[in-house]
Amino acid sequence: MKKSTKSSKKTSKPSPQKVSPISNQSTWKTYLPLLLLLICFVAVYSYIFDSKLSLNGDNASYYLLGKSLSKGLGYNLYNDIWERPHGHFPPGYPILLAAAMIFSKKIIFLKIVNGLFLLASLILCFQIFKKLGWSWQVALIGNLFLLMNYHVVGFSTVLMSEVPFLFFSLLSFYWLLKIDIQNFRWHSKSYLYFLFSLSFAFHIRTIGVALLAGTILYLLIERKWKIAGLTFSGFVLLAIPWILRGKLLGLSSSYHSVLFQVNTYRPELGTMGWGDLVTRITKNVVRYCTNEIPSSLFPFIEVNYKVSPDAQAWCLGLSLILLILFGLYKSPKYRMLLLGYLGGTMGILLLWPEYWFGTRFIVVVLPFMVGLILFAISTLLNLIGQRLKLPKAHWLLFLVLPLLSSYIRPYEENQDRDWQSFPLKRLHLKAKQEQPPRWKNYKLVGEYCKKHLKNSDIIACRKPQLFHIFSDRYTASFPNELDHKAFMDNLVRQKVSYVIVEQLGFSSTGRYLVPVVQQNPKNFKIVYHLKNPDTYLVKFIPPTN
Repeated sequence: MKKSTKSSKKTSKPSPQKVSPISNQSTWKTYLPLLLLLICFVAVYSYIFDSKLSLNGDNASYYLLGKSLSKGLGYNLYNDIWERPHGHFPPGYPILLAAAMIFSKKIIFLKIVNGLFLLASLILCFQIFKKLGWSWQVALIGNLFLLMNYHVVGFSTVLMSEVPFLFFSLLSFYWLLKIDIQNFRWHSKSYLYFLFSLSFAFHIRTIGVALLAGTILYLLIERKWKIAGLTFSGFVLLAIPWILRGKLLGLSSSYHSVLFQVNTYRPELGTMGWGDLVTRITKNVVRYCTNEIPSSLFPFIEVNYKVSPDAQAWCLGLSLILLILFGLYKSPKYRMLLLGYLGGTMGILLLWPEYWFGTRFIVVVLPFMVGLILFAISTLLNLIGQRLKLPKAHWLLFLVLPLLSSYIRPYEENQDRDWQSFPLKRLHLKAKQEQPPRWKNYKLVGEYCKKHLKNSDIIACRKPQLFHIFSDRYTASFPNELDHKAFMDNLVRQKVSYVIVEQLGFSSTGRYLVPVVQQNPKNFKIVYHLKNPDTYLVKFIPPTN
């Protein structure tokens, strides 16, 4: 008996063991995937990084707004001699650029900062997917899809607000999911961080209001009236300074005017009626379903906006939408939050002018679209596995990795039709290529102006913010005015000295600028001319009467 007791005491004493952190499943399921994401990010980003300034005029505007803030000159476009307050772009992204400009104003440095926002977004996205109740396999593969997505990674290497907006949207999601809504305290760090991130996302892109709508809907469904009211009030309170500034300075909402114009680039067409609105929504539904949702998820899909979508495009688009809805239905947590955010964002985009096509407006919801699709596939595989009495089939998701490899397979430069089919290779080649001849001439004329024109000269042109970066001279837009006298009167009011006649491909140059230059030779004199294609610097001589 004593022996037995002694033995019992001996066995009951726990023996000390060294536990390696890597042996903990929750640890390796978190940190190893993140390490893999980091390695893949460095490889992909260094492969596609483009040090050149993008030819998109918006990124030039963001740069000039950030530059103006960094120099303490207020929130206005640095190229404008009149220093007029700016009201089109919200101040969030220029504030981030101004903060980065403390260290360097070089464009290449600011591009790298955007890349770091992408890396931070991937890390946040991985954590959010797990908090939504999705498996680590879904979280990992979803992030690999995003990292190898042409649109997402492409925006990370230009000075545009899409990726910082994605980061702060995901950050607000992350802090919202950390709030203990059952024992809510308004002064908790999680809630205050959430409210700041939510507001700052809105101040980067106005469409961030969709995130507020999703949040409020989620809180109302959960019957958290106090939190919903406090969140709405806090959001409005933080938005008031920007809105009040616009009211006090007489700056009308550019988005309001765009929504109600038939075509913002042709103001003479007037405002929309109800029939125009229905037509716009219908066209947008068709376009997003058949073109932009499929191509945003699978960028190697070729898109041709000039032809009507065929049956294959409809089948693919509807299949993806059904997978998203099924994933939303089966998602174990926060379904109403996801529904509100996706529904709010897409609802706003359906009201957007149909001539603003492309995937840039849905980049912010791509993570959730990808995650819901992969979660739906995972759920369907598990249902099949249960019926067939097979083990959980999450691992089958890795079968989609060959799809990812199609993004970076070898590319034949002489096969023009394959330009769309190899997205990451396309970004790599664009980074190495020189600017197209029409843009090269545009830049060369700007450099000529920098050398030969006076600092006080004002140049009217298309893409004035971009031309300022090339010319370092004050710039202005020429008016969208068909009447020649009114056109020249506008140039006089702006004290324009020169105009640029280019062939960048924008219709407004041929419609408004070229006719007035050709039909009023006494008022316009060619100063500098580049061929192939013809690009002109033209001196404006105001009418004497």
